[in-house]
Amino acid sequence: PTQLRTEIGSMRFRVERELGRPAGKYDIKRGKGGIMDVDFISHYFQLAHGHAEPSLQTASTRKALAAIAALELFDPDRIAELTAAYDYLKRVEACLRVHDMKSIDGIHRQTAANHVVARAMGHVNPDGAADTRAFMHEYLKRTRRVRRIFTDIFGALDD
Repeated sequence: PTQLRTEIGSMRFRVERELGRPAGKYDIKRGKGGIMDVDFISHYFQLAHGHAEPSLQTASTRKALAAIAALELFDPDRIAELTAAYDYLKRVEACLRVHDMKSIDGIHRQTAANHVVARAMGHVNPDGAADTRAFMHEYLKRTRRVRRIFTDIFGALDD
């Protein structure tokens, strides 16, 4: 398990370093606390325990997370938090793709530039305008928490 954690952490850092740092954007998929952090966590438990636990032998991240919680391989509350964050990030990704009709994995670091995705995610002020600050607060809160859980399992990645 120690070597597996080291290898997975190293692989995740490489993906993040090489692909997950677009200029002026947060990468929803490959960036810190993004979808790949959740994927790599589920893959770790699948590789470490999947040979003995058929419920972990799935290509679905959501099903793998549910199995990890059911088998009590990791704190079920933290798995629930990861699942909620995963669903949230997948919704953000879908909102971006629907709006631009193409594959987009990044949101702007400049809060004001995210009005379309903020509105699509339900962050609307009483006057009907997009509440981009609330959206960015929610996005950063979730991704920071995912990264904290990832770090608890794999250790800190080099920056």
